[in-house]
Amino acid sequence: TLAEISSAIASKPHLQEKISQGFTRLLIVPFGMPLDTLREKYKQTLLDTDTSTGLKDSQGNPQSLDRDNPLYTWDQYQGADINGKLVYDPKQFNERHFGETKSQILSSPSSGWQVLLVEEMDELPRAGQGRTLGGRTQIECGQTPSQYIDTLWHAANQYAHEVGLTPESYITLAITRLREQGIVIDYDTLSHLLGGYFHLAGRVPSACFNPDRPRAYLGWVDPGSHYGYFGVRGGVRVL
Repeated sequence: TLAEISSAIASKPHLQEKISQGFTRLLIVPFGMPLDTLREKYKQTLLDTDTSTGLKDSQGNPQSLDRDNPLYTWDQYQGADINGKLVYDPKQFNERHFGETKSQILSSPSSGWQVLLVEEMDELPRAGQGRTLGGRTQIECGQTPSQYIDTLWHAANQYAHEVGLTPESYITLAITRLREQGIVIDYDTLSHLLGGYFHLAGRVPSACFNPDRPRAYLGWVDPGSHYGYFGVRGGVRVL
């Protein structure tokens, strides 16, 4: 309930600190929903938004959409949260990932929904462009997924308590921005989704909107890959 969420935010000092550092968007994620169902909702929201108001980037420029294929998805996503190919909350990207399957996480009655605080940004900051708020500098593009996850999991500093987004939380954020303002997130950048790991394939989930073939992407990256526009979105768990 909203009261439980408000109580959790008020009673946890580190959440107040994270709010001062820019984590001001409340994201309520239907984690228990099958990922395939959530992907279909993302696809339909892209089509509906394109029809009703049109799509635009973070600067408000109109964007087109491949209506025949509005959402490209790597085939390994199909049923991955059910068959165990995708694990969640890994601590490293190798065979000793320490992650859990969705069925393991959902064994706790309250885990069907996840509540996060995330930053208000539609594009990721490139190298040298991160803002500093409350003593924390935004995590910038250009590092590998393995470097990023080391930063988050071993942080006892400005990035303490932060976690990577899962495909479910990213899709929820993307749908939210489409419904709010028709904005496609990660038009100029790509987000590593550190909250998940395709452990059998050794790949990290990733997501963006590709303007060249105008459609959203749910893909993968190698844990050691890095490009100037590849980065990460962090979140802070409330419940």
